[in-house]
Amino acid sequence: MNSTIPPVIRCTDESRFLRFLQKIDKTLPMALSARVDLLKFARTNLERGYVFAIEDEEGELACAAVFYYHFRSETAAYLDLMATVPAYCGRGYAKAVMDAMEAAAKRDGMCEFHLHTNDTNIAALSLYGKRGYEIIAYDPKVHMKKDL
Repeated sequence: MNSTIPPVIRCTDESRFLRFLQKIDKTLPMALSARVDLLKFARTNLERGYVFAIEDEEGELACAAVFYYHFRSETAAYLDLMATVPAYCGRGYAKAVMDAMEAAAKRDGMCEFHLHTNDTNIAALSLYGKRGYEIIAYDPKVHMKKDL
């Protein structure tokens, strides 16, 4: 395992982000494509928010987080998607991407980060819990929050 984590980048390229979504789609507890049109999801999130990512050796996205500043609050950010291509799991990529995402939100004046995940997604609950996110509600998904 390579102990050096590649730099986190901001992805603004729709086709690269769409390819990433297609790669991770069926690896999610519930396929994203079962809930949304992947192209529309990519476009919407690139327009309204940020995609922070780590690239693999070929320049494709290996790990990415999608977040935006919450429309109901001037001080809250919302994590919409966090995923890693299975071949890159366990390398610290998700932690690095989340560090960059949280730092950017804090620089932009956000005071808290919110997210939702499924109660069956043990890996996500573990990752978020280790990062200081606390469960604040079940609505019906697990709603977690972290103060920045």
